[in-house]
Amino acid sequence: QQVMDAGEPVDYSNAYADHCAAIEGACDTTEWQQAYTTAWTWANETGDQNIIAGIKQIAGERKKQLSAGRSAQQ
Repeated sequence: QQVMDAGEPVDYSNAYADHCAAIEGACDTTEWQQAYTTAWTWANETGDQNIIAGIKQIAGERKKQLSAGRSAQQ
């Protein structure tokens, strides 16, 4: 765990975008599960409720697409 400067907010946007891309790029539920687990662990480590909610939403939407049998859009 890194100790952050109290005066400096951490910019998670790049990592967040990467995690979202991994979830959205999952071709099947196995890949989706791995991407979501990794993203979920990371999100909880940030302690940022917006990030946690965002990851959950992205993952939920992708799971619905996979369940409906739609593969990733290229």
